[in-house]
This record gives sequence, C-alpha cells and structure tokens, in this order.
Amino acid sequence: MLFEEENMKWLNAMLTALLFLSALPCSASDGTNSPSVLAYTSMPPAQGDKQWPIYEDDAVKMVAVGYGDATHQSKPGFFVFRKKTADWIRIDRVSTRGATFGRSPTMAEVKAAGKTPASIGWDFRNLADKSAVDFPLSAAGFLFFPDNVECNTKENEYVLHFNSGWEIKEVETILRLQVDELTKTDHEQ
Repeated sequence: MLFEEENMKWLNAMLTALLFLSALPCSASDGTNSPSVLAYTSMPPAQGDKQWPIYEDDAVKMVAVGYGDATHQSKPGFFVFRKKTADWIRIDRVSTRGATFGRSPTMAEVKAAGKTPASIGWDFRNLADKSAVDFPLSAAGFLFFPDNVECNTKENEYVLHFNSGWEIKEVETILRLQVDELTKTDHEQ
C-alpha cells in the first residue's frame, strides 16, 4: 500500500478543507521573470482518477491525483484546469527559483509542536542546488503535493506550501509558480 490509511485520511481532510477556503482571484500580467513551469503536458486527469482539490480561484483549479488504489490505478500528477480556455495541463517539472526546501521533523520538533511523528522521512534540502525539480515532489515512494496554495498578487505568483501543517519552519517546502504561465493558452506560451 503506497499511502498509509492514516496519512490518506489526513491528506483527504486537508485537501477537502482547502477547497472551501476563499482565495483571492489572481489575474495574469506580463511579468518578465524566468519560467517557473518548465515542463507540462496538455492533458486532463484520466477518467476515474480520484482528484483531490488543492486550490481554486477565478482563473485556475488545481488538483492532485495519486497512484490510485486496488480498484483503479492512476498516473499521479498535479493538474491545473485553466478556466479561460477550459483545458487541463499536468505540470511535470518546475523551477526552484525562490524556493525553500524542508525536511522531516526531528523527534524533538515533533514533541515541541505536539504532533504525531511522521510515518516516513524526507529531506528536500538537496534540491536547493538544482535549477528545476520533477513535480510532484517524491520521497521514499510517497508523493508530496501542496497542502496550501496562496496567490501573491504583488509578485503575480502562486505560492505552493508543502508540509506546512507541521507548523515547523524547517519542515516546510515552498515552490512558486507564475500566474501568467498557468493562465496563458498554449499558443501564448
């Protein structure tokens, strides 16, 4: 089993809660930043894939698809539905520009935070030396999807937070995706 039942319940609850959070709608701009989405595929999640909502605003809807279960195997990925063009993309590789990378919490940090120990360990800090990373992140056979996304309208970017529920700074990973890259049509890219 790739996801432990307890982790799956927590992930499902977190992602369901995120669907109901209100978010500022972001609008595209003509920013001159280097690309943040380095590889994507124009495709929707496969029919029958379990989609976990991650984030939604007036421009996009972001969902995660895991490996599936015994009754339906899925090709995992992070999918973005672009509302303007009513099409899907699967993000495969992203820039590490402006990113911070975390690691699993120590037992002392877990105790101090009053949390239950993690069932697996991870350390994404070595990714800081890379210019790009495969997406979603993975460690020890587990996929890591954002547990919180916010729209930074000042920087025209979506800020993707991973493992932020631990509320331990050293544990959290943050990636940044430019709004205009997710909202442009393929012929505008």
